[in-house]
Amino acid sequence: MYGNTDPALATAVEQALLSLPPQELIELDSLITPRAAELLLKAFGPGLYPLLKPLIAKDDAAGVARTEAELRRLMADPKYWRDHDPEIMATVTQGFRKLYPQGQGES
Repeated sequence: MYGNTDPALATAVEQALLSLPPQELIELDSLITPRAAELLLKAFGPGLYPLLKPLIAKDDAAGVARTEAELRRLMADPKYWRDHDPEIMATVTQGFRKLYPQGQGES
């Protein structure tokens, strides 16, 4: 796999990843953080990018994973709890969904 840029292999792996049940793909995606992807690419070369692509395609552009502490700081902001600022509300909601994807759909 080191430096392998075989497009057929990349396509096969991408299709295999995309064939996983959605919950399993979400779980795998949560394990491959932007930093983990960066280190894997550094270790194995750019040929690994097509294999990681389905797992990092939805990561935010800045590559910043919000931590729960950061989200709680946002929640302490009066713009969140008093003003219900739509942008901050959406950031907090999406941040928790990304941190805890297994909690989605549960009551």
